Amino acid sequence: LLTAVHKPKGKTDVFAFFSEYIQRLVIRKKVGNANVYRDTFRALKTFQPKTKTLMFSDIDLNFLNRFETHLRSQGLLETSISVYFRTLRSLYNKAVQEKLVSLTHYPFRDFKISKFDTATRKRAISKTEIQRILALDLSGDSRAQLAQDVFMFSYFVQGINLTDIAMLRWSNLKQDRIYYIRAKTGKGFNIKLMEPAMQIIERYRTRTSGSPEDYIFPILDRTKH
Repeated sequence: LLTAVHKPKGKTDVFAFFSEYIQRLVIRKKVGNANVYRDTFRALKTFQPKTKTLMFSDIDLNFLNRFETHLRSQGLLETSISVYFRTLRSLYNKAVQEKLVSLTHYPFRDFKISKFDTATRKRAISKTEIQRILALDLSGDSRAQLAQDVFMFSYFVQGINLTDIAMLRWSNLKQDRIYYIRAKTGKGFNIKLMEPAMQIIERYRTRTSGSPEDYIFPILDRTKH
């Protein structure tokens, strides 16, 4: 008789796979990617504080809706929520590729992550509209101010995408230049910042502890292990 081939113990546990995949990224020196996965893992553990194991089969539409509600209750912006869900989906897809879970009950068919991208969805926008956004005084609303700053920073820094903005740390800033590795491609960038981009960054300098490892923008959880 043929015996069934068993997957390594713990492989279908989301938490275990998160830890393993983060370690893979660290070994491959993809520190930026590792940080995003680590922050998403932390957010998931905060959502399930009493759960020691989380099976991929437990992640269904109801679970994702509850996770979204939890993140919103933390006061997170759409941009932050989008990063967390895209990372979780990416991990799920990798588990599918490694045959740790099947596509039979794939939850992201019904849970549309694109709904979080209304503020940053690519579309034609005129210089006049850009000026109107820039001229808005949102200093009385920190969340709206952050959304405005992220949008304008992307505009001033050659269209840098949301994930890479979220991953920027003070250590990436050298005087008036930003050095970073794009999470999606692993390609390095060295960009001279325009004065408006520098002004946006300076707005957040006093809001961190001053550590080079602090995130510039308060999009992801800054707490370290």
